[in-house]
Amino acid sequence: MYSIIGLSSVLTGYPANNSSDAVAVDQGMGRHTRDLEALHPTGEELLAAARWVITQDAGEVFPGLVRHTLESIDHESLAVRI
Repeated sequence: MYSIIGLSSVLTGYPANNSSDAVAVDQGMGRHTRDLEALHPTGEELLAAARWVITQDAGEVFPGLVRHTLESIDHESLAVRI
């Protein structure tokens, strides 16, 4: 099992203490998305990480970008829960 912060770091591509925009979200499919998929997180781990990542960016559109990222890696059922 991976920590929420660890998964969030992969989602963002930044150390866990950095609140910059999510790279996997901003850059689309690529190295960060492949890294995330390679971790094989559970749905609950992904959901917790996505919820945490959203708290790191106050932008109005950011939650939608996170949802789109979850959908793009075949986790539509999680996207509707955030």
